[in-house]
Amino acid sequence: MLALVLSSGGATLVRNDGPIFTTLQGVVDRIPFDHPQEMSEIISAQPTVLVDREIAMAWTPYEFYFDGVVHHVGTDIWSLLKQDGKWVISGLADNSRAPDV
Repeated sequence: MLALVLSSGGATLVRNDGPIFTTLQGVVDRIPFDHPQEMSEIISAQPTVLVDREIAMAWTPYEFYFDGVVHHVGTDIWSLLKQDGKWVISGLADNSRAPDV
């Protein structure tokens, strides 16, 4: 995962207790790769992607699953930078909420 991000890039994660400000390295560090349940995240609607030369952004609504059951939903907003001919993630804004039942 780290090959896809600028580790010092910034991230704002909006949670019930308020925003969490961290680096992209910090976001990767929060992922429980050894979690006992199977985790998956899908883009749940058509993403919006805008590009202007060496910068881009993607707005991606998502659904997050544990063992095939929706756990939470939200939107990721990715900032991207084309560096040495390769796109990398330079920033992230993300929110999360319980799914509508």
